Amino acid sequence: MTTQITGPIGLGHQAAAFKLLHQMAVLYPDLPGAYVVVHDVFDVPGSVASLPAKINIQLDVQDFEDWRVKLGICPATVTLHATPSYTWVAADAVVHDVLVHLAGYLSTTLTSEQLEAPRVIEAAEVPA
Repeated sequence: MTTQITGPIGLGHQAAAFKLLHQMAVLYPDLPGAYVVVHDVFDVPGSVASLPAKINIQLDVQDFEDWRVKLGICPATVTLHATPSYTWVAADAVVHDVLVHLAGYLSTTLTSEQLEAPRVIEAAEVPA
């Protein structure tokens, strides 16, 4: 049996996402601005719960780490993505019951040597 998603269920169900953004603005007023999209919440028929609210945050790569730390996203979840046109880092997490997709875009593309270079997370960066 296939689960069908019927569609958006209302602005009130996005409240958790807006609350998270408001808390970030109050706690960290100097956090660099970003392009933020709050996605519709969708109802899954036959399920007690809806899919949670989702925020997509896009910014310049130099602001990524500050946002990642403030959101409490584990550094081990950060991934590097590269295409011939774009290079970016991204991380996904659930923060206060909100799905968060954080993406930091580079203004230049990486060379093949840079893409193939080993990337290691330092032990001091991994939360206990």
